Amino acid sequence: LKFYSMVDLTGQKVAFISDTHFASKKENVEYFPVVLDFCRNHGIFYLFHGGDIGDGLVECHKEKKKKKKQIDHILDVYPEDKNIRQYILGGNHDAKYLKHGYDLLKILSAEKKNIFPLGYFQSYFTVYGYPFSFEHHSKIRPQYRLVDFPFVIAGHAHKSRFADDFIKLPTLSNDIHMENKPEGTAGFVVMETFPCGCSFDLNFSRYSF
Repeated sequence: LKFYSMVDLTGQKVAFISDTHFASKKENVEYFPVVLDFCRNHGIFYLFHGGDIGDGLVECHKEKKKKKKQIDHILDVYPEDKNIRQYILGGNHDAKYLKHGYDLLKILSAEKKNIFPLGYFQSYFTVYGYPFSFEHHSKIRPQYRLVDFPFVIAGHAHKSRFADDFIKLPTLSNDIHMENKPEGTAGFVVMETFPCGCSFDLNFSRYSF
């Protein structure tokens, strides 16, 4: 297991986003640049995307029904920053491009600066040597989770929830699943880590649009 982690985030402040659904009817391309500005202004140098970067030809905008147009649009609107390392996970919508010969994660990491693919559905990072599962998963889609882990940060639900063993990330689009409730609002989450004796503390903050 010592080789499973993509990155160690000990002592780092990290931003988490998910479910941007670019090229869909409910995309909002104005949200993501605001998140990057927030990172620049608050000394955050790591950003993780929890999957469903694109629409995947599911509920696409009428002008973007062809897969090549969707890929080109995502490349146009996906922001980058040479000082912020972005780790991107593929979700169920992103996996649909694979059937048409497009690996969105590879395309983004090749065309954009400082973007690193994590694979599809589940990846891992560590904080003070402790394993975290970073995944695109829900209880109704158990096939997306490859390995169970004691602490999970997950996209896919389009709602932010906080518990002792998991964090669910809000969407960064206008595809809201829980209207008029704070947990259903579009936004992002910031994680901070602090040493505490022989262990460590985590602080999660939710920011909403």
